[in-house]
Amino acid sequence: SPSPAPLNLRRGKVCFPAAARVRLAGGKETPAARLRVGDAVATVGGGDVANVFLFSHKERPAESLYPFVRLRTADGGAIALSGSHYIFASGKLTAAERVNIGDNLTRWDGVSVSVVGKQPSVWLRGLYNPHSTADELVVDGFRVSCFTTAVPPRLARALLAPLKAAWRMGRAALPEGVMEAVRPAVEWLPSGRGVYH
Repeated sequence: SPSPAPLNLRRGKVCFPAAARVRLAGGKETPAARLRVGDAVATVGGGDVANVFLFSHKERPAESLYPFVRLRTADGGAIALSGSHYIFASGKLTAAERVNIGDNLTRWDGVSVSVVGKQPSVWLRGLYNPHSTADELVVDGFRVSCFTTAVPPRLARALLAPLKAAWRMGRAALPEGVMEAVRPAVEWLPSGRGVYH
């Protein structure tokens, strides 16, 4: 029998599990593990299209288990993401661990749905954080930010602006390991708050 997947006990500023479904520009969904730089992804309402230009985490192959928060909504929807990842909840940019029962999440079609359940620690395989040119995505049917509490969103946007511009000019993937090389420096920057109004 296969050996069990290793547990990754680092509760760092992580992202989405490998099976998280990212909505593409045409309305189809693809697992985060299959998403690629350059893929056209949907934004809420389906009017705007953005492109993936970077992954700040991309575990290949997706072997380890990581802790995620699972939020369930009144319409039967569910999303799993790291506790430190920002999602749009009741009109605020909110770290998943700070989302409460009764808060409203925004679906892909712009409709708000109430959170009716929250599991604070669900272990799932893989670790992926795609960044789009719109700084947001639709994951598991819900509007999410590409940012985490690793740094404040405004600072993250500024730090990523040159990489986004370079991608737009060349339409080529950035070299592997770019984010790993800068991650130690990010540890020295201020962290983001749990909620932004």
